[in-house]
Amino acid sequence: MPCGPTVSFHEIYLPTDYYPSLGGGGLVYVRVYWNNRALPEDPVILHAYGNADDTELIHEHLLDALESIRYHILTFDFPHSGNTRCSVLSSEHTVNATAEVVYDYLTLVMKVPSIIVWGRSIGSSVATYLASTHPTRVSAVILQSAFTSLARHLTYKDAPEVGDNVSLFYYLAEHHDNVGKLDVYVAKAQHPDILLIHGDHDREIPHTHALYLQKRFPNIASLELIERGDHNDLSFKLCGELIVKWLREGNNM
Repeated sequence: MPCGPTVSFHEIYLPTDYYPSLGGGGLVYVRVYWNNRALPEDPVILHAYGNADDTELIHEHLLDALESIRYHILTFDFPHSGNTRCSVLSSEHTVNATAEVVYDYLTLVMKVPSIIVWGRSIGSSVATYLASTHPTRVSAVILQSAFTSLARHLTYKDAPEVGDNVSLFYYLAEHHDNVGKLDVYVAKAQHPDILLIHGDHDREIPHTHALYLQKRFPNIASLELIERGDHNDLSFKLCGELIVKWLREGNNM
């Protein structure tokens, strides 16, 4: 389906039959944003959205980012979100398993040369999971409004602030340890590369999380702080421009 002169998107349903943790008979919904400016040797960006989002809600945002980015972008719906259909509940484990379905499609079917993972908010946990699990195929990691560890962060928040009527204890049971997974990625990847994008007025996940990650991975992690940016109002058009600038500086573009 055309989205403009250079970008079109296609819908794909990937079966979960060979992924026991997702149950049999399920389908993972994927949107492929095909960029006519991309070259065969270019990496593909795999995007994981934030809490309470889905592929439909972020559609216009990704089109804004693609005004600058010349690569193909894939995004997908988590279990019990959007158009993905499977019999399991959404959790850190099952969301990661869903990401594996999409990763296998990229590497085994599309045979992409390398993957850049881009995660926003809770999606940052998916990005760091893929980077730590496949460090030789993930060429770079983009973390937008990310946390160090979700459990560590929410320990200091009151349960009503977690939102969406989900118990604080449910989240604390999930590790979502971005620091630990980035440690593995940096240790095992040949040329690890990390971009951090964060609003300096983020009231959900303070920008001190990004400052910590930058300090932990010096000479590897680049930080772009958005002035007066909050958690859910960062412009994807601006993010796209920052990503392109970072990729060019790192000779990835």
